[in-house]
Amino acid sequence: RNTGIAAAQGELIGFLDSDDAWRSDKLERHVRLFAADPGLGLTFSQSDYMTEAGHLTGTRLRTTRHQPSLHDMLRRNHCGNGSTVVIRRDCFELAGTFREDLKSCEDYEMWCRVLWATGYRAECIALPLTIYRLRDSSLSFNFASFTDNADRAMASLRELMRNVPARRFRAGHAEHYRIAAWKATTTG
Repeated sequence: RNTGIAAAQGELIGFLDSDDAWRSDKLERHVRLFAADPGLGLTFSQSDYMTEAGHLTGTRLRTTRHQPSLHDMLRRNHCGNGSTVVIRRDCFELAGTFREDLKSCEDYEMWCRVLWATGYRAECIALPLTIYRLRDSSLSFNFASFTDNADRAMASLRELMRNVPARRFRAGHAEHYRIAAWKATTTG
């Protein structure tokens, strides 16, 4: 992602992991939202899930917060996955780029840092514009690695955001472990 950010020439940057997909009108909808509101720094959409073979599962990843604050984002990654986000280039100039030492939770850590450091807001397009592939071999299904990266991301955010109440971090940390438990249970 950092290599792509460095090579990108536009004002907006979108991410699409190689095993995911965007609906044909996704980028157009994000561009319109940014044009209508210069206070937005980060936009994201809902995601439909597909199997490893590429079949839609009928399940959708939605957020409960369509304009998540920093505290909302610390509590839960409302963007869901890295392929949903389109972001202003300025956000990376103000907040820095992705932590390359994190192999998962790097997107969560980045979105929190953007909301903390930039003064920009986040907004969801409440439509399934991204299709997220569920793979058993995914890094997010390696539970030891996922929780280790979640621990390190959370420790980094706590160190950076000393003025944020500790309860916000505890809630976010618990959410990471809830997600890991849910993934472990659903995959057997």
